[in-house]
Amino acid sequence: MRYGTWGEPAEPRAVAERSDEGLALLTALWSGAEVDFHGTHLSADGVTFLPTPVQRPRPPIWIGGNWPNRSPLRRAARWDGVAPMIIGADGSFGPAPRIVTELVGAVAEYRTDGSAFDVVITGRTPADRPEAACVTVEAIAAAGATWWLEGFHPGPGEYAQALRRVTAGPPRRGRSPRTGTEKKEPDDPYPAGGRPRRRRDERHRGHGRARRVLGDADARDLRCRARRRERLHRRQ
Repeated sequence: MRYGTWGEPAEPRAVAERSDEGLALLTALWSGAEVDFHGTHLSADGVTFLPTPVQRPRPPIWIGGNWPNRSPLRRAARWDGVAPMIIGADGSFGPAPRIVTELVGAVAEYRTDGSAFDVVITGRTPADRPEAACVTVEAIAAAGATWWLEGFHPGPGEYAQALRRVTAGPPRRGRSPRTGTEKKEPDDPYPAGGRPRRRRDERHRGHGRARRVLGDADARDLRCRARRRERLHRRQ
């Protein structure tokens, strides 16, 4: 994020200090108690945050960072997980098992209490080859990862790949990949009038009102936003 664009401090040390203060203030607010907080960058006077999160003592906090920078790892070790960006020389996601093992070992240097800790790895697996996808994810898990996220960079053409990968489902051995061709979506998810199409068989019987299925609505919204991004990139 380019903090300087919005008039915020952009120097790495200042950004890190604001992150630490922000996390301290956020966790204090999640307690539901009245908070008085005075830091170098942030402050709160008699603030009470309600309703509090249902999850107790609080939702888990995963810290991001660019591998192999160590400062984010030290920060992550104080919380509940690390979600590093591991990028190869060509700009693609490059979470090799060897790197994950090294990362897990680096976190262990700063975290010695033995409590649960998540290692969240982002990568890319093929939608049409579930066995190969399983091999990739299992190797990352064996290296110490606890979560795998399919990663996509925003840009022209990426939404189609993301949609195919989501449609195929998580990597599982012995399953046939879903191609996403079983149901053809309309070319234009937002026809004249600007409202999404609704299927007649999705009518609510009790009230006689049409309602959208959440999954369909999300998919249409994803396609619409991606088309807008592609048009914007072409104009630039």
